[in-house]
Amino acid sequence: MKYRWKIGGKSDNRYKNYGKQIACIFVIAFETSTMKYSTEILIRLPRKKVIEIFQNTEYLQKWQPGLKSFESLDGSPGDEGSHSKLVYESRKGDLIMTETIVKKQLPESIDIVYRSQGVYNRVENRFTEQESGSTLWQSENYFRFRGIMMMMAPFLMRAFIHNTMLNMDRFKIFVENMNHADR
Repeated sequence: MKYRWKIGGKSDNRYKNYGKQIACIFVIAFETSTMKYSTEILIRLPRKKVIEIFQNTEYLQKWQPGLKSFESLDGSPGDEGSHSKLVYESRKGDLIMTETIVKKQLPESIDIVYRSQGVYNRVENRFTEQESGSTLWQSENYFRFRGIMMMMAPFLMRAFIHNTMLNMDRFKIFVENMNHADR
């Protein structure tokens, strides 16, 4: 196929690769796309209790209903440096993610990296004890996208934020209701 570009009213074959060069520059300049957002929620329980439940992998499926399985790959689950595999049910089949605990300074904070096809997500969780005996859970989310996910990221930002808030809210409800059942 011959490419002909009309520059300044003239047709010229010299610019037949011009479109390809622009596309290549676009791909290089936008090889990765990033996104960052913060969320927080107040849990009406002491930080010690919140952390105890947050770390317990046996409870994951109770507040993350789409989670089909959790498998420890390396190290003790929840320990700094440990790796795990999580499988979530999605509309288009299973979503497989790896989880790495990159920094653990509980009860104050825990940083976790999740990886799946085309997505890198670092979550910095902070747990602050409030005077009321409640716990403020703050989550900083950093995303890097590659491939097709890079192009879809701007359209999915709201969905990512919504999903994070939904999981935080599910955790809050689970923890607060669990505490009431213990009384």
